[in-house]
Amino acid sequence: MHHIVIVGPTASGKTALSLRLATLLNGEIICADSRTVYKGMDIGTAKPTAQDQALVKHHCIDLVYPNEPFTVADFVIAAKQAEQTIRHSSKIPITVGGSGLFINGFIYDYSFVAPNPEVRKTYQSWSVTQLQQEIIKRNIALPVNSKNKRHLTLALERANRPTPTKKALPKDTMIIGIAPEKDVLLGNIEQRANQMIQEGVLEEVSHMYKTYNTSPALLGGVYRTVQPYLRGEQSIDATLQSIITYDKKLAKRQLTWFKRNPDITWFTSPQEALEWFMNHKQGTL
Repeated sequence: MHHIVIVGPTASGKTALSLRLATLLNGEIICADSRTVYKGMDIGTAKPTAQDQALVKHHCIDLVYPNEPFTVADFVIAAKQAEQTIRHSSKIPITVGGSGLFINGFIYDYSFVAPNPEVRKTYQSWSVTQLQQEIIKRNIALPVNSKNKRHLTLALERANRPTPTKKALPKDTMIIGIAPEKDVLLGNIEQRANQMIQEGVLEEVSHMYKTYNTSPALLGGVYRTVQPYLRGEQSIDATLQSIITYDKKLAKRQLTWFKRNPDITWFTSPQEALEWFMNHKQGTL
């Protein structure tokens, strides 16, 4: 085994496990997260800290600015390059993240079809109502934010593309999943939300909006959740609860995605996963 992949919901302890394994096994980390690729989006994405990055080399973070386009296909290219660099250094690549499509695209070597700019231009000229009607007519699932023109356009674009080609999991790769008990995960989410507030996430989001305005990268996650506070429409306590609620829903979606994958070996904590790995798998490296 020469590639370890760690997946699971937000606040499950993936980062702690990846750092521990990387330290023990002389590894380097590939971050598979759809938001940590953006420069300046640090606190709100729970990006590895400067201390973490000093301890273990991290790849695939801070790749682009928030106003620059970045796709799953772009990530797969960057991750493959990072993996090659790590292997050439005689180290073990450890991929960690909660972005399911980023993970799958990389480890199962998806082949992606490039977007059609003419089709995109056509959809962008339509109204929200027209996009919604087209999605319903074609029996396509409406996005969660069904009034967001960009999300509606992306839903139609995806429906127009062939399903990415998925290869079998490489024999030298193992996937570890962390799925804490519900009360433990909720406690972790609440603790991290409070920590984000204390570390200055509100100031970070304010700065990002002043710098990049309505860039697509800022339309989701914590960055969207705290907008009412920045507009003076919500208290700090209500904003904290909004962050917690968002992350709870995110964790549920992530678990639903990953639980469909039979290649994942599941554990309830980073500690349990580490003990199992050291007892059963370390000798296979």
